[in-house]
Amino acid sequence: MEYNRPLQHMKKAILLVLSLIMSVTTFAQQQLATLNHNDSITVFYGVDALNQAHSAAVNGDIITLSSGVFNSFTITKAVTIRGAGAWTDSLGNQTTIRNNCWLDVSQDSLYHLTIEGIYFLNDVYVGSTGLYNPQFLKCYFDQKFYCRSTNEGLMQNAMFVNCYLDKWFASYDNGTNGAKNTQFVNSVIDESWDYSCPDIFVNCMVTQDPQAQFILKRVFQNCVLCYDFSSSICPSQNSYTAFNCIFIQWNTGISCGNLFSGHPNHTLWNMRGWNTVFKTDGYYELNDSIAATCLGLDGTQVGIYGGAMPFNPRVTNPIIKSINVATRSTADGKLPVNIEVVSDDE
Repeated sequence: MEYNRPLQHMKKAILLVLSLIMSVTTFAQQQLATLNHNDSITVFYGVDALNQAHSAAVNGDIITLSSGVFNSFTITKAVTIRGAGAWTDSLGNQTTIRNNCWLDVSQDSLYHLTIEGIYFLNDVYVGSTGLYNPQFLKCYFDQKFYCRSTNEGLMQNAMFVNCYLDKWFASYDNGTNGAKNTQFVNSVIDESWDYSCPDIFVNCMVTQDPQAQFILKRVFQNCVLCYDFSSSICPSQNSYTAFNCIFIQWNTGISCGNLFSGHPNHTLWNMRGWNTVFKTDGYYELNDSIAATCLGLDGTQVGIYGGAMPFNPRVTNPIIKSINVATRSTADGKLPVNIEVVSDDE
C-alpha cells in the first residue's frame, strides 16, 4: 500500500490539471464580452455578459462580443458594441440578442451609440429618453424597429449601413417622439411604415407598405423600390423625391404610372415582376443586364451592391475566437488572460 500512495497522488494531480483545462475550455466556449476602458480590459462571461459589461462601462467605452446568444436589456450608455456578425459565417460566428431590446441613451456631445454585427432576434424600441446620432452597421433586425408611439422618445440623425430591417415603424408628428433625419445606406428595409418621416435612402432595397401616405417627405437615391399598390391607392400627389431608382410593381395587373405624377424625371425605371430585376439565387442581386444598364448617380449599379459602401455582411472588427485564462496569477498578483481573435483578413 505504501508503494501505491505516490501513484494515487499522481492520479489526483492529473485529475486536477484536467479539471483546470476543462474549466478554461468551458470559458472559451461560452459567451463572453470584453470591455475596453482606457488602457484596461475586463472580461465577462455567460448569457448576461453584455449586460454586465454595459453596467461597468461609461460613455465612449468599447464592448466586444463573442459569437453566441446574449440576454437583452436596456442600453442607456453611448458605447460601441461590436458583435461577431449578424449573418452566420462559414465558421458559425453569429452574435444574437434575444428578447425585446430598448435603446434609451441621453444625448452626449462627444460620444454616440454604435452597434455593429449583431442579430436582434426580437423587437427593438427607442426609449423615452431618446436616441441621438446612433449608428447601426451590419446588423439584422428580425422583428420590428419601433420609434413612433407616445411611449417612445425621439431618434435623431440615425444611420443604418449594410443592415437588414424586417419592419421599420417610425413617425414624426409632433417633434418630440418618432424618428427624424434617418439615413439608410446599402440596406434592406423589408417593410417600411413611415408617417411623414424625412428619411433618406441611398442604394437601398425598400419594400413599401401599400399605402400612399408612407412615402411622404422621403428621398430615394439609387434604390430598388417594391410596391404592391391596388388601383385605389396608387399615389398621385406625394412630396417624395426619387433619383435613379427602379420601381418594381408586384401586382402585374395594375398600372401605377401615376406613381411619378407631378415629379421631375430623375431617371426612373418602372418594371414589373421580381424575377425581372433580381437573380433567383442571390441576396437581392440584380440580373446582369439590369445591373449594367440601371446605374445610379455615381455611375455604379443601383441597389445594395452599388455606391460607396456595397453590401457586405462581414464585420470590420476582429472576432473573438477563444480566451485562455492562466491557472495561477503572476508575482504581482495579476491573472494573465490570452484572447485569440480572427482578423478581417483571415
